[in-house]
Amino acid sequence: MQILLIEDNPDHAELVQETLHSAYPKNADIHWVDRLSPGLEKLKNNNYDLFLCDLKLPDSTIETTVSALQNIQTFTPIVVLTSLDDEGIAKLLINTGVQDYIPKENLDPDFLQRVCNHSIERKKQTVELENRNADQARFCFSLCHDFKEPIRKISTMLSMLRTDIEPKIELTEENQWCFDSVQKNATSLISLIDGLYEYLSLESGEITFTSINLNHLVLQIKSQFLEDNTTASISHDDLPVIEGIESQILFLIKNIIHNGIKYNARAPQINIRHELDANKKYCHLFIQDNGIGLKEEHFEEIFSPFKRLHSKSKYPGTGLGLSIAKRVVENHRGKISIESELGLGTTFKITLPLKQNIV
Repeated sequence: MQILLIEDNPDHAELVQETLHSAYPKNADIHWVDRLSPGLEKLKNNNYDLFLCDLKLPDSTIETTVSALQNIQTFTPIVVLTSLDDEGIAKLLINTGVQDYIPKENLDPDFLQRVCNHSIERKKQTVELENRNADQARFCFSLCHDFKEPIRKISTMLSMLRTDIEPKIELTEENQWCFDSVQKNATSLISLIDGLYEYLSLESGEITFTSINLNHLVLQIKSQFLEDNTTASISHDDLPVIEGIESQILFLIKNIIHNGIKYNARAPQINIRHELDANKKYCHLFIQDNGIGLKEEHFEEIFSPFKRLHSKSKYPGTGLGLSIAKRVVENHRGKISIESELGLGTTFKITLPLKQNIV
């Protein structure tokens, strides 16, 4: 059993190694490193059955170690070594990919063996699940392409047929309605497939967090909407800079503003403001509109895929926008909720970390 241990305290390292040898007396081959950088290099270039890592190291603060462990890509199960004061951080890491943690004060062979075995099994199940999800995503991406192409061809051929027929034959109202209906439904199907593709794309590809100036993002969205809707008003306060995936945050804010304009019987008024939490680690965004509003019983279900509260004829769409918005927020370790009242409007509250490696 190949085990990588990163621990700078020689006494602690000796204790952990002795406990590991007691837990796995026949096959524990332990590779000890006392710095994070060379340890991660070893992890990158070798195959290990288990990786144990202290949080505070000479070449890495707790915050830096947490960030490295959150973003690491490895098939090796990770167990964090903590002091009792670090348990909250360790639990946070479990939510972002680490398999388990062990308080150093509680080390004994039986406990260590249980935690390590559990971590190995948990990582195995995680990898299997990720592989299945990746296979399903590839299959769905393929279906999206396979469905979209013939529908696009039907739409194109229909348009060509209509252009060819109209100079030769006077179409009746029923003929016109049939052409329009087929064209409308083909366009609707293409929009639905594009929505499904967008929904699936959120979990694919490499995730890269960058600094996003929300003021610039909102101004970009504002200019796009006000070109098409001269009666709409979009205002915002001085918004902060956050870390995130810019294309996803753009979709999130754009979709909610779009809903405020779309589901509105008056001249749309959208206001975006923010608050920071007491520790200045999280940003609470409030996107408020003066639209038609909705009943409290629908507050949760509107985030479900394909859930529609209104007929397509009155409010066209795929029913995927808010479910994608929710997944974007979850991808950024945030939360989304709404407050609304029929006839008065809706406020979306979005809580996002200012930094993605929050400790």
